[in-house]
Amino acid sequence: LLRWTDGPRPTAWPERIARGTALLHGNPAPSVSWAMPLSSLAEAVTHEHLPSSARTAAPRKIMGASLLLIFTLGALLHSPLCGLAAAWLSLRLDLLAFNDAQEHIWFVCIVLIIANILTLRARRPGPRWSAALGAAVGVSLLVRSPLFLFPLLLIAHEWHRGSPKPEERNWLPIWSIPFLFLLPWWIMNWRVHGGWIPFEQGRAAPNLLTAALGLVPGVSASDLTAIVGLSPGASPFRWALLEIAAHPLRYAAGC
Repeated sequence: LLRWTDGPRPTAWPERIARGTALLHGNPAPSVSWAMPLSSLAEAVTHEHLPSSARTAAPRKIMGASLLLIFTLGALLHSPLCGLAAAWLSLRLDLLAFNDAQEHIWFVCIVLIIANILTLRARRPGPRWSAALGAAVGVSLLVRSPLFLFPLLLIAHEWHRGSPKPEERNWLPIWSIPFLFLLPWWIMNWRVHGGWIPFEQGRAAPNLLTAALGLVPGVSASDLTAIVGLSPGASPFRWALLEIAAHPLRYAAGC
């Protein structure tokens, strides 16, 4: 435990700090939309506006909060003993270890909050927990976008199972509240870039292109776009879909 609390410290990435600083001060930098707003702001605030001691302590506090959330999740799902076992295993298996980006530990913590709220909502269905779940998902989307389909998948799952009861489902806040969180981000992107950018702009391009080619990610986005012959402004998503459709066996082998 002592080794873990004295563990890794996030590396300062100048370009990420610059994006967060531009967002913080309202400067329309071309790459300001590469990462979601809370991700950029966390980088900028941590490395530019916190003293050295707080900068070192912040990751440990977030990881400590995540450890507590792992315990409460185990306790809610089964028992306090299960929660202790889950917390111990997370330490032994380094499940809370993070890479060199501050946003990763924030995202892990928020996902654990969502899991706890989801468990509480299953125990006591109602509008309050549905609204809390929608708000937590909304916050997660402002850090990273992977959970953007989660509200719809959850609603489809509950509809298929027929539970909770129709009068207790309260599905509206689960999908509508995240939209409210994203609305300022969409407005900013429209004003800065002149188009609808729902999440990160261009950040997923390397993964999309390498997945369609059946390769392991690792090549930079600029190199990949030149290799595959994408023209400036062309959609990597559309290219990847067409490539997968044309070479499904290669894509399956890559997976």
